[in-house]
Formats: sequence, C-alpha cells, structure tokens
Amino acid sequence: MATMTSRVDVRASRALGYRRLATPLTQLGRWLTVAAFSLPVTTTFATAIATTACAPRATEDPSTPVQARTSETTIGAFAVSTENLNVDKVGLRDGFLKPDGNRDLAFTATINGPFKALFVVSTNVKGEPVYGLRADTLVGSDEIPPELGGVIDTGKMTIGIGVVEDGKFINADSGAARGGSGPHSLTLYVANTATLQAGSYVRVYVKTEDNAILSGPITPY
Repeated sequence: MATMTSRVDVRASRALGYRRLATPLTQLGRWLTVAAFSLPVTTTFATAIATTACAPRATEDPSTPVQARTSETTIGAFAVSTENLNVDKVGLRDGFLKPDGNRDLAFTATINGPFKALFVVSTNVKGEPVYGLRADTLVGSDEIPPELGGVIDTGKMTIGIGVVEDGKFINADSGAARGGSGPHSLTLYVANTATLQAGSYVRVYVKTEDNAILSGPITPY
C-alpha cells in the first residue's frame, strides 16, 4: 500500500508540474502566434515606406532652354523709349500710377502671349542680373524669382512698373499687371532711382502663366 500510495503521489506531482509548465508555454505559444501574424504586416509596411522613399523622382532637364518650356509666350523686343526721362507718369510705390513730380524711366516691350508679371532689371554686358535697378509688377509678399538674384525677395521691396497698352494703364489698383493671349505692345514706366547711367545694361523679364521666367534682349541704356 505504501508503494502504491507513493506511485500515486509521484504521478500526481508530475501532473501538477506539467500543468504548471503548460500554462507559460501556452502563453508563449499565443504570443508567438500573434507575433507571427504581426511580423509580415509590419515588414510589409516598412518595406513600402522604404520603397517610396527610395523611388526615383521625376526631374526637369536643366539643359532645356527656359523659353522652350513655354509654348505660348515669347518676348519680341525691348528698348529704351524716346519718352525716357521726358515724362512723369508714375511714383515709386506699387500702384502709384500718377505723376509724382519726377521724370521717369521709359521702355518699350513687345510680348507675344499671356504673362502674369514683368520685371525690368539692371544686368552686366552678359545679361546677368547685377546690383542696380529692380522694378516689377509684383506686389506685397509675392516672391522675386531666384533667377533674378539679389537680396530683395518680395514685391513690396521693389519699385513698381506702370504698364501701358493701347494708351491706358493695365495695372490693377495694387500695381500688379497681367496680359492675356495675343501680341502686346507695351510701354513700361519706372520711377527714376538714378541707378541706370550711361554704359549700364538693362533687361526685361517675363513671368508666364506656367511660372517660367523668360529673358528679353540685353539692352544698353
């Protein structure tokens, strides 16, 4: 009887031990099951992020001429007008389209196609923007295109341009000026800041509807 009782106790003890061992093993199995299902999802998500980040982005060919990127707009001509320093049409501020008691700079420009802004800028003999005249039809916080260089970066920091077509100003009250399709024969009036002197060079730039910047002929002043 003692031997039988001893064997029963041993079996009971072993069974109890198995149950105690089975509990953490069961929990471990459940955890591994969850991890097994979660891992592919996490890996797939991470792979998708890495693939997106590393995917090549379309870039514009820098060798393409700026004017070739715009099919509608071209600059036909730009010159110093015979009215230069002989008229008083505008003031220094954007939208100041009336005499201010000082004679103005005057230029003529022919633009074919739509435009959303005009710039008259001092350049060197190579046509590169330099310190000097900075006039445009941008206003307020409109940003100056980086192609024009310089430390001036918004329209409110430059002097305006009075744009006349068919004998009347086409500027909005703010001083901004736009043109639609077709040819435009323009006269551009700029307040004289004495930055242009004999031997200087000046150039007109046009911002098109698709935000390309076109450069006009390099013009001796």
